[in-house]
Amino acid sequence: MSSRGGAVIIFILIATVIYGLAHFYVLRRGWRALDGTGAFRAILLVLTIACAILFFAGRAIVLRHPGAVTGVLAAVGYWYLAFFIYLLFLTLAVDLVRLIDAFFPFSRRPCARPGRAAAWPSPWFSARPSWRL
Repeated sequence: MSSRGGAVIIFILIATVIYGLAHFYVLRRGWRALDGTGAFRAILLVLTIACAILFFAGRAIVLRHPGAVTGVLAAVGYWYLAFFIYLLFLTLAVDLVRLIDAFFPFSRRPCARPGRAAAWPSPWFSARPSWRL
C-alpha cells in the first residue's frame, strides 16, 4: 500500500470516529432530555442510528445503482446530516451556556433544600399557578 492510500484510510477512520462520537454525544444528551417518555426514547435511538448509517449507505448505493429509490435514500441521508450538524451546534451551545452558568451563575434557579420551599416564587415552578383563568 502506498503512503497516500494509507493516509486516506487513516483520514476515513478518524472522520468516522469523530462522526460516531458526535452522534453519541447528541444522542446521549437527547436520551437524558427524554427521560420518562417511554418508547419515544427507543424510537429516537433507532431513527438516529438508521439515519446516521443512511448517509454513508445512501452515498455508496447511489454510486453503484443509480435510480429513484436510491436517490431518495441518499437525499434523506443528506438532509439528516444537515439537520444533525445544526442539532450538534445547538447542543454544544446549550452545554456551553450551562458550563458558563456553573462558574458564573446568571440564571435564576430555586435554591431549595429537600423538604423546603424554593427561595423565590414562580408560576413556572410552583404547584399552583398565581394567575386565574
